[in-house]
Amino acid sequence: MLIYNLRFPIITYNFSTFRYGVIADALAQKGLLYAKILIKDTFLHLFSTHLQASYYSSNPYHWDVSFSTRMYQIEQISNIMKETLRNEYSKKDKIILVGDFNVDAMSYKYKLPV
Repeated sequence: MLIYNLRFPIITYNFSTFRYGVIADALAQKGLLYAKILIKDTFLHLFSTHLQASYYSSNPYHWDVSFSTRMYQIEQISNIMKETLRNEYSKKDKIILVGDFNVDAMSYKYKLPV
């Protein structure tokens, strides 16, 4: 699966779909994209995602179910990363997880449905 024609070759890649999304996010195929990239003499393990959104302007049920779904997706990410890195990781490698986590870190804890 090696892609050579890049400055930093992609050694392997994979997309793992989340089990489910809710409300409008159920229409999107969200998941975790993985690429193992060769940079000089080491590997970068890059993971990218877009998690379940919260719908603040809807009702309390939608708030709760979107929050629970996002937390479940985070658990899935942890499991996928552990499984992937079990076979691919060496000590000098670098690991990065990026994406839209749909979390407002400054006030997330205190935001309630309207």
